[in-house]
Amino acid sequence: MMSSNKRKSTNEEIEALLNESDSEFEECDLDDLSDEEINQQSDSSSYRNSNAWNEIDPNKEISHALDGVSNFRGCHKVLGFQGLNPFECFSKFFPESIFNIVADETNRYAAQILEKAGELPPRSRYRKWVNVNSCIIRAFVATEIGMGLVHKPELSLYFQDSYWLTRTPGFNDIFSRDEYQLLRSFLHFENSENITNSNDRLAKIRSILNIVQDLYPKFYNSNKELSVDETMLRFKGRLFFKQYMPSKPSAKWGVKIWSLCDSRTGFLLKFNVYVGKDANKNKKGLSYSVVSNLLKSFKGHCLHG
Repeated sequence: MMSSNKRKSTNEEIEALLNESDSEFEECDLDDLSDEEINQQSDSSSYRNSNAWNEIDPNKEISHALDGVSNFRGCHKVLGFQGLNPFECFSKFFPESIFNIVADETNRYAAQILEKAGELPPRSRYRKWVNVNSCIIRAFVATEIGMGLVHKPELSLYFQDSYWLTRTPGFNDIFSRDEYQLLRSFLHFENSENITNSNDRLAKIRSILNIVQDLYPKFYNSNKELSVDETMLRFKGRLFFKQYMPSKPSAKWGVKIWSLCDSRTGFLLKFNVYVGKDANKNKKGLSYSVVSNLLKSFKGHCLHG
């Protein structure tokens, strides 16, 4: 129950609060800034092209450093993670080769679209396109992760800085709104011209999946007991093999994934994306096909359903 002694703010107090300037974000006169400070504020492109945005100060103590991955129950079976910070751990499972592929295919797709478009209107946003590299793709992934942590109703609100109460410092340091939206519209993972007649329903992301699939067991010595189960990746867009599973408490619509995990720790070792009954057709049934594919490189283990 709310305390009866709590006083409500008056209309005058609320209005005064909203009219206050935020000292942390208060605009300053350019005449008061040095040339170096002006360059730092205006050159966001060089900031994201370098690795400055993800560097960690070596003199600053990191309270959440994963030294020995001590927060994971199976830390004695995790290989090569001792003394690494969270970004370095993430890079183990998301290596540089992925960023290079995405950068190359995004540039290729942008060139294909611009060639088909022909002469662009004078105010077309496509005129601002500049080829990207792996550093920019890495910055884009970091931005996407940040958007998952900071929820806003519209994408454009992440990059606005006109109102002190709702601005989010950080996103504008990496991308402007137009740069982010243009990159997102051209983002690609495979050459579209090579997958037009492909029967693979995951052809557009097959190169990325092939890289990731081999990384999980590479860094972990699993226990003898393994488990296969289905998980649901939440998705409500248009997709041929989208599934509806009413028994799932959190995600009823989405992409179904068959996962092979360590039954003691839950560590993911391998996965297969379910792309429909026809694509997974096997004389011995779907269950046999799923289990046999997941266990191809695992011998001498006990499997639990």
